[in-house]
Amino acid sequence: MFDIILNMLKLSTRWKPDWLYEAMPYVYLVAGLATILYFDSPTGYGSGALLLVAVLMIGITRTRHRTFKNIPEGDPAP
Repeated sequence: MFDIILNMLKLSTRWKPDWLYEAMPYVYLVAGLATILYFDSPTGYGSGALLLVAVLMIGITRTRHRTFKNIPEGDPAP
């Protein structure tokens, strides 16, 4: 029982397994599109739009971080 609780706490922190970390934007994308299509109301549209905005923000942040990490040492930042 303690192991299950410990694993759930690990998932709720910043450090997630790589497979889960990489899959999260796709899950948000599918959830956002499904919410917009399934809930035909302003609340559904708003919730779906927020999930899609989260996908965009995650994508932008990851792209910036990954390109910055790949700059060789000594080169000026772009």
